[in-house]
Amino acid sequence: MYWETTEPLLNYYRQKNILKVVDASSSIENVFSRIKHIFQELN
Repeated sequence: MYWETTEPLLNYYRQKNILKVVDASSSIENVFSRIKHIFQELN
């Protein structure tokens, strides 16, 4: 299922250079901080 649905979307956004990847293996605070930073860059 992943390869049929999600992977094509990742490739699509990666090719458009708008894919943002966040490593979610660190603490919740670090993940939130990274995501917050990404959204701030969009403004």
